[in-house]
Amino acid sequence: MSTTQHFANWICGEELVNKYLMYALMAAKDHLTISGQGSTVKTIYMPALKQFQILLPPKTEQTEIVRRVEQLFAFADQIEQRVKAAQSRVNHLTQSILARAFRGELTADWREQNPELISGEHSASALLARIKAERAAQTPAKRTRKQKASA
Repeated sequence: MSTTQHFANWICGEELVNKYLMYALMAAKDHLTISGQGSTVKTIYMPALKQFQILLPPKTEQTEIVRRVEQLFAFADQIEQRVKAAQSRVNHLTQSILARAFRGELTADWREQNPELISGEHSASALLARIKAERAAQTPAKRTRKQKASA
């Protein structure tokens, strides 16, 4: 662990699996953050580090915990990739629908066959609201003459 001016080494003995310690420290992040002192740069001083304790199951159990945590992280990564792919497909679908709309291809028959694509969060008014929100977020607010005069 390190900060701008301090450094602490954690050395695992015979009874401690290094990756188990790493995950234990990651799990204790909030506790360690609260233990920090200082207003600008929080520092965890050596007495607080010496008092820090973790549960120490048998080495075989530590190894199994590490295996399961890594398995869950891998699963979370897969889910994240699927979400990104699904979001990409949704964005592409939205663009495709907009292109069809501007070409006049969204006929009454199409709207009747695809009501879920044109209602609720996919309605024209919802799309317009999202576009306006995105534009507002991209451009800084312009000050009026009255605001400039009073500033």
